[in-house]
Amino acid sequence: MCTKRFALLLIALMVSFAAFSQDDLENMLLGEMGEPIDYTIGTFLSPHILNNHSSELIGKNGISFRVAHKFGKINSGPSHFYGFDDSNSFLEADYAIADWWNIGIGRATLDEQVAGYTKFRLLRQSTGARVMPVSLSLIANAEYATQNFDNEERNKNKEDRLIYSSQLLISRKFSNILSVQVMPTFIHRNLVATKSDKNDVAALGLGASCKVYSNFRVNAEYFFVQEHNTPSVEYFNPLSLGLCYQTSRHAFEVYVTNAQGITDNSYIANTTNDFFKGDVRIGFNVSTVFTLGRKTAAN
Repeated sequence: MCTKRFALLLIALMVSFAAFSQDDLENMLLGEMGEPIDYTIGTFLSPHILNNHSSELIGKNGISFRVAHKFGKINSGPSHFYGFDDSNSFLEADYAIADWWNIGIGRATLDEQVAGYTKFRLLRQSTGARVMPVSLSLIANAEYATQNFDNEERNKNKEDRLIYSSQLLISRKFSNILSVQVMPTFIHRNLVATKSDKNDVAALGLGASCKVYSNFRVNAEYFFVQEHNTPSVEYFNPLSLGLCYQTSRHAFEVYVTNAQGITDNSYIANTTNDFFKGDVRIGFNVSTVFTLGRKTAAN
């Protein structure tokens, strides 16, 4: 299984480099012909919509720090201060190796996980000499649980702690007001809780961002998740609705969601709350971006 996963990651890397090389060659040819390409910018305000990544990347040599935080369920009542007594968080640092390639690593308090990802831009929406109707990014993610389990045998097997996920992020900016993203997702868990649980879970996500005023946007995310209920646990599709604001270097997002977790497997495949029965919680994200070295003009 490990060999297959590494082979898939290698193929993804090769596809990304091939796409970049082809893009570079086409730019040279079109440049000689004197025909400009108008690339779409600002499809989303940040590299995340709410929980999930967007197709956006930070620019070359950029460093981003992100704090994601979720409180408990609002309907937990006054004894839990309507959810504010309970919380979990995720701290993440990202680096842009190139304009088309970002990597990142983070730490989640829920299940004491460490998560890392690599993200490539394969296509970019454009008009002019080259018409490309959508932007396309590929992201591969790995999660590792550092917590001690009650089962000592599980503690000994390090591979059981690993979870892998991959997504295609297909987005289109329809206007200065509306952007939409489709997110086919695949998650593999090396170890699941019971024999009834599936090691592999597929999901299809839909995200949208609507400009309401200046730098303010209303964002939404929804994932339709493959049926993977067990006799003891019922899972629900995660839904998130939020308000986002961006300055030149900072992005702020406040939202309501039925998903407790923040890492891919936690919020996509392990949401146990029903949004439409009021099992929602408040979450927020704060991110900032810095650029190393001297800035250069865009090509």
